Amino acid sequence: MTKHAGQRVNEPGADDPRDTSRAGGGLSLTTAILRSSDGIAGQSAESIPPLLARLLMQTAAVAGAAVWLVAADGTTLRCRAMEGQPNGIGPIGERFDIGASLLGRMLRGAQPSQTPITVLLGEVLLTPAAPPALRGFTGVPLLRRDQALGILGLFTTRPLTSGELALLAALGQQVATELSVAAGPGPPA
Repeated sequence: MTKHAGQRVNEPGADDPRDTSRAGGGLSLTTAILRSSDGIAGQSAESIPPLLARLLMQTAAVAGAAVWLVAADGTTLRCRAMEGQPNGIGPIGERFDIGASLLGRMLRGAQPSQTPITVLLGEVLLTPAAPPALRGFTGVPLLRRDQALGILGLFTTRPLTSGELALLAALGQQVATELSVAAGPGPPA
């Protein structure tokens, strides 16, 4: 029996964290997320964004991964890491207004959200047309308590399942915690 998530049909067990049998010989997205969770634990705040982007590229479902963090001004997201398949993504936006941009809206939404790749053209993806393999973009807010720290963006080759989105939400919370712990206590209030 199959279950339906939107227009996709998923096989039972597709979200099993032990599953490594995905197309192209790569890891399943679930496995890549779990490995990312283990890989960033205890790392420095500077090394977490590029390490996270690299770890999430271990699956055919992700053609590119980027991390934008909230700048010191509190109103801007700035790119801190980008990984992408050669000739696959093209240039991306480096800086976004939290109040007016698509990434800012995703951040304020406080939950992972998916959007068609065509919505990103001209704002996040700085190309006139999307590369053929790209199907969507998933923004994962990096939130710790009530504080927005940034957003993890995945350029995807297929829609993600509800199970994958739930794992990404947990990973986003872990990333925010790891970044906060690695950065140490802020200035006294």
